[in-house]
Amino acid sequence: MLFNSSKLLWILLIARVALAVPLGIEYDTTTDLTPEEEANKVRLEKAKTDANQQIEAMRKGYNLRKTTAKGEFEAAFGKHPNLKHGVISSTIKDLETKNIRVKLATHPFNAPDEDPKSIAAIPWSRRPDAQGNEVGPWTAGKALFSSQFHGSGRNKLNDAGRAGTLIHEATHQLSKTGDNVNKGGNIIQPHDGSSHAVEGRTGYTSAHNMHKTIAKVNADREFTDTRDNANNMHSNAESYAVFASLCSKRNFDRRDIHLFNRALLAGDDDLLVYLARRNSCKVPPKNMAKKAAQKKTSAVKVGTKPLRPLKASLTKPGAARGKTGRQVAAGATRSRVGRLAKAGVTHGVSQHTKATKPVLKGAARAAHGSKVASKARAQWALRRLRLAMSRKQVLLM
Repeated sequence: MLFNSSKLLWILLIARVALAVPLGIEYDTTTDLTPEEEANKVRLEKAKTDANQQIEAMRKGYNLRKTTAKGEFEAAFGKHPNLKHGVISSTIKDLETKNIRVKLATHPFNAPDEDPKSIAAIPWSRRPDAQGNEVGPWTAGKALFSSQFHGSGRNKLNDAGRAGTLIHEATHQLSKTGDNVNKGGNIIQPHDGSSHAVEGRTGYTSAHNMHKTIAKVNADREFTDTRDNANNMHSNAESYAVFASLCSKRNFDRRDIHLFNRALLAGDDDLLVYLARRNSCKVPPKNMAKKAAQKKTSAVKVGTKPLRPLKASLTKPGAARGKTGRQVAAGATRSRVGRLAKAGVTHGVSQHTKATKPVLKGAARAAHGSKVASKARAQWALRRLRLAMSRKQVLLM
């Protein structure tokens, strides 16, 4: 059992390491950095670490969006998010596996076509043709970050704000999410050249340092006015930053490693089966409560099948034959011997004792069969767990 417990723990840890592929940063320069660039890189690396922790929590929240994380999911994407084509999941996957390209120097945002209040931005451009006209698909440039992001100014960001901003800009660059809202109330994506933004309408929240509770998100009218009217909040960059922030405040991890170890050490096959099925997402609602209720009302079990109620005929002499349990055999033997003794008969006692031997052997075989069945169920539980891991449905994703 100790070997199996250690092996299971090792498998779970390997699964967690194998699935952890974090968001990376590609800097525009890595040599001969100025003091400002060195300081900016330190802040960006810290933001990347915090962002990856939030992205991991966001993935867990997305997997639990219909149950445990329903409140967080609806706060970020609305009560009727568009889940077609798995856009939200694929955007989170981009954050889990790709790199954001960044300009390391602080950007002033003082160009005529730039907003001086911007914290960060992704410039978009198209390839010019021979006549200077923009043609071809829109291409995302390197992420630009202001002095407000890098820790100076009256409204400078804290660690949570920098992590959320990095997630926000990464979804722009990697998944083509948008910020502005068109006349129909929907989010405009960067590659959509036919929509025109409505002045004063965006998908932003009013909190630069990110909301930490569902209540605060729902109280943010600047955000909810867009969220509750748009039908494509899966294309809104801020929704991912909000969802990541909310999920990071929750603990979606189950204590299944400890429960598996305890079940293996205790030989609790029912718990092993339950945990294996739960990790493969195939456990019916209130499964354990139903099992507990069944156990209280069920009869005494031999092997894996409950005994039927004892018939009156089993208490008669010679009735304790065949495949009955040890208790029935013992009871019948005592009854028979007692009656024979009272009658002064001793000849049939030894013969009846011989008759009970097959019964006792049958009980021993039943007990052995119970152990074999228990071991088989434990092995089955472990096989289901490994299958769940291979399908990437394990809770530790």
